Order: sequence, then C-alpha cells, then structure tokens
Amino acid sequence: MDINKRLSELIAISGQLADVLEQENAALTRYERGSLPALLEEKTRLGRAYESRMETLGDDPAAMAEADPDLGGRLREIGARVRDLIERNARLLKIAIEANRRVVDLIAEAVKSSAPGPAIYGVRGRKAAAAAGARGAPKSLPITLDRSL
Repeated sequence: MDINKRLSELIAISGQLADVLEQENAALTRYERGSLPALLEEKTRLGRAYESRMETLGDDPAAMAEADPDLGGRLREIGARVRDLIERNARLLKIAIEANRRVVDLIAEAVKSSAPGPAIYGVRGRKAAAAAGARGAPKSLPITLDRSL
C-alpha cells in the first residue's frame, strides 16, 4: 500500500479518535454517564485501528522517506492533539473513579450507621421500650482479663 495512503488513513483515524476523546471528556466533565459506554466502545475500536496502522508504519521506516511532508506534518499535529486529549481523559477518569469510590464509601457508612443495635430485654423477656430511656448495649463491650489463673 502506498505510504501516503497509509498516512492519510492514520490521520483520519486520529481525527476520529480525537473527536471521540473530546466527547468523552465533555461527558465526564458534565457527569453524563449515560453516553460513556458507547464512547468507550468507539474509543477502543479506534485505538486498536490506530495501533495497527502505527505498527505497519514502523515495519517499513524507509517508506517514510517517500512520504509527502505535508501529511507527516498533519500527522504530527493530530498526534499531539490526541496525546493531549488522552492525558486529559486519564485525569478525568481518575477523578470520576475517585468520586464514585467516595460515594460508595458514604453509602456503606450510612447503611452501617443506620443498622439497629442490639436490643435490650426486660425482666419478663420482653423488649424494653426505647421511649422509656432504654438504650442498646454498646457495640464494643469492655473486656478485662484476669491473669491470676
């Protein structure tokens, strides 16, 4: 295949990848989680296509000498744009993961703190009323150990 055609394909794939990364970054910034699965699928597909095209270019370094210099310059420009978008995407994904982890931790803590404690039973074996001032047993009981044995 002609080197200029391969470069043109790589430029087109890079442009599509940049567009998808911009959309995903915007969705992450606006907390629009609904569109992320489709964007992730498209990003993965384009990433694989980009990687395979780059491998074929690396297989024939002598062919780059025959390439149109304008195409090489455009590829470098779009490559720099994609690299910047990938770095921003990684930061936004890290932030989203951390935020989700914190939400899960808060929910777990709320569930844990709202769980009822142990009940107190009266002399007759009935549950004592909380309104009468009865309090549950402490969650961690103090224990002493007699070491004289």
